[in-house]
Amino acid sequence: MPGLCCCDSAACSVCADVLTGHTKILYAMREAHSATSQPGRRIQCVYGGHFVDRNRKELIERVSNVAPILDHLLQENVLGQEQYDEAMTKGTTQAKMRFLLSCPLKSAGVRGKDELQSALKKHERYLIEELEEKV
Repeated sequence: MPGLCCCDSAACSVCADVLTGHTKILYAMREAHSATSQPGRRIQCVYGGHFVDRNRKELIERVSNVAPILDHLLQENVLGQEQYDEAMTKGTTQAKMRFLLSCPLKSAGVRGKDELQSALKKHERYLIEELEEKV
């Protein structure tokens, strides 16, 4: 970053390199964020892991509309019928979400988490908007 400082010290050179690195990271994060807002594009992991992993505790505690989310995951073949049935037998929404996040989604990988995030955006819009603002 020439022109940042009038001196030519090694410290200024190191600072310039660090700032350049941070700028590249910010551009990459902005690009990943814009990819999430384009229809048909895969939901990206931005920083610190997938959205579902970063917000596991809040999702278990605060998601209230679990049935249509499970329906979506069944329709998209993220869940099998047996997993869907088992989740539906759980007594509370917290138990359903805990089961979903602990068992089926672990084996479904990133695609499964992307589908869950998509269903959450549709059925728990305000909660997801609030959690996304935390990033």
